[in-house]
Amino acid sequence: MFSWNEEGEVVGVVVDRGGNGILKKVSVKGQNIDCFVLGKRVEIPFKSMEDVATKFLDASICPGNGDFQELAHTNLYCGLKSQSGSSIATVEKGFYDGRTLQSKYIIRHANCQLILPQSVATASNRSFTLCKACLLYRSTLQRAQEGQKQRNETKAKFVPTKFLSPDELREKVGQLHQEKTSVLQQNRRLKERIEQSLKEDSVEIIEAEAEKLSDIVGKSKEDIQKLLSPGSHCHLLWKQQMEAASKPAKQMRWHPAVLRWAIAIHMKSASAYSIVREAGYLSLPHPSTLYKYTHFTNPHTGINSELLTKFYRDNNISSRKKHEKYVALLMDEMKISSGLAFSRSTGRLIGFCDIGSISSEMEDFEKRCTSDKTEPVLASHVLLFMARGITTSLKFPVAYYATASLKASQLHEMTYEVITALKLMDLTVLCLVSDGAASNRRLYQNLGGKGKTELSPAHFCWNWFGDEEKIFFICDVPHLLKTLRNNMENSNWSRKTRNLVFRGQKIQWTDLISFMEWDQGRHRTTPGLRFAPKLTHEHLYLTPGLRMKVRLAAQVMSNTVANGLELMKRKELGSAILFLRKVNKFFDCLNVARLDQGTRSRNENLKPYTSEDDPRFEWLLKDFLGFLTEWATEGETIEGLTKKEKAQLCISRQTIAGVYITVHSFTEIARKLLRLEGVRYVLSDKLNQDPIEEFFGKQRGQGAP
Repeated sequence: MFSWNEEGEVVGVVVDRGGNGILKKVSVKGQNIDCFVLGKRVEIPFKSMEDVATKFLDASICPGNGDFQELAHTNLYCGLKSQSGSSIATVEKGFYDGRTLQSKYIIRHANCQLILPQSVATASNRSFTLCKACLLYRSTLQRAQEGQKQRNETKAKFVPTKFLSPDELREKVGQLHQEKTSVLQQNRRLKERIEQSLKEDSVEIIEAEAEKLSDIVGKSKEDIQKLLSPGSHCHLLWKQQMEAASKPAKQMRWHPAVLRWAIAIHMKSASAYSIVREAGYLSLPHPSTLYKYTHFTNPHTGINSELLTKFYRDNNISSRKKHEKYVALLMDEMKISSGLAFSRSTGRLIGFCDIGSISSEMEDFEKRCTSDKTEPVLASHVLLFMARGITTSLKFPVAYYATASLKASQLHEMTYEVITALKLMDLTVLCLVSDGAASNRRLYQNLGGKGKTELSPAHFCWNWFGDEEKIFFICDVPHLLKTLRNNMENSNWSRKTRNLVFRGQKIQWTDLISFMEWDQGRHRTTPGLRFAPKLTHEHLYLTPGLRMKVRLAAQVMSNTVANGLELMKRKELGSAILFLRKVNKFFDCLNVARLDQGTRSRNENLKPYTSEDDPRFEWLLKDFLGFLTEWATEGETIEGLTKKEKAQLCISRQTIAGVYITVHSFTEIARKLLRLEGVRYVLSDKLNQDPIEEFFGKQRGQGAP
């Protein structure tokens, strides 16, 4: 339809068949031809008025994507921006299906051509055609619509019913009905298959043959029991499985050893325990049964008397020999996430600092005297006390406390409470084992008093329960090993807080790096055959996480690396080689864990201590401590250096003091135990913090914060 106005402008319009709106509009005024499609201006080159009719008025319109109404309403995939800042697509109202203009929303790409080329319009076999830009964008919209549908289904499936709308409730009921129908059909099909299989494959057995089969099964049971030695773990497990197969689950009474094994697996991974239990290969206790055993008492900070009483009865402490009642008291902290939780069993908020009644009251009183703020502090660490038998396999947590910044006076009060509780259990604390934290060093100083010198502090205190018993102090040997390694690492490397020099020769971390590069180098006559195959990049280029690993420190401070340095034939490495050999032997002497360890490894230093005259005692006291003392005093005699520079020539004073305390305490403890009746050997590994680190690992494995 064309019309002329007074200004001489010719206007042509095309409306839809229903007369609902203008589809196309063309305005001709002189040489200017303006074209509009659905109210939008389009640029089309025209040579004559015939082109206007063929290229524009008779051309098909791109209707846009009108079958994505949910996406159009949410407007999530329509206002996206490109890297240049322009919109990728827009939402418009008015969908043209080729006949009429409908009041539906459409999503149109920003580069939509609006007018379809003649080739596209004739080649398409769809009910309506799209331009290239809208057609390519359609796949993106389809994926978005499918994702939104899945999210809606997931929401209706897992969100609690009380939070769902009526439409979502109806959808959820429909889904549950479909799932129920599917499960019933599957069960019916499986039942029919089993019945059919029994009909086709079953064999009828007469009474005589049944008796023979019963005898065969009975004999096989006896043969299996003969293969399994009585009292072994395999025999116990077989016996429990036979019993579980012949009883209902609620009537089964599990052996304590099986329960402990099941609890250990469940604590390591609850999902793995469920897989093993539900697979049907093993009959295991239900998780609710394990819960009753692990939650027989309400846990709380401090000393749990119910737990200690149960341990006392179960391990028959009262009838043990004297040397079996000696324990080492381990203490260490674990970092936790600060936060609060409500305990339904006690009605209390858990997460505040709790360091014992007396210490907490004293701290609150100190805060009221020094500050107006008396708000409770959230705990950031957990301090655990664990008792470990020195000549037995006993080990159990005694108490734990929620702490933030612990003072030596507070630690003193906790230690006193724990030692008192163990004494009431008829157990004697022979030594305290801890790392080299400042609060622990201060505790040893408060208990033992002032030592002879800074490098030879007190290594014991008298037991306050009398009996002329000493309580020795032990610095955890793996921590000492890492500290010795860190001193060498910081010698002109890493933090550069040390400049280690012994007998005029430097001890530097870069020497180890040079050795590794030389050991791995292709210029050697035997490339690929290494002198220190375990020495890798992660041993020497340490991160905070790698510094925590004892294995890496032990493999660096070893005889293997010392032998490799010797093969480099550099005279200036003599002191570094000596230092590595001394530290290696020191760690071996205090890391004896098994009776056959020395024999299997062909290392005399890893054999158990069986005599008071063991030469390793003298080596530790005279040779190793003498080496450290000589090193510490050597730097003091050098003139022209400041006090700080002299201190940097040797390993830190705290490390030497920790080694001194540990060596003297261990030698006295070992000789004391070897004099007791019934003690045939002593394992030095009993005096480290491995059990408490293992306990912390289990807590983290359970998802502890």
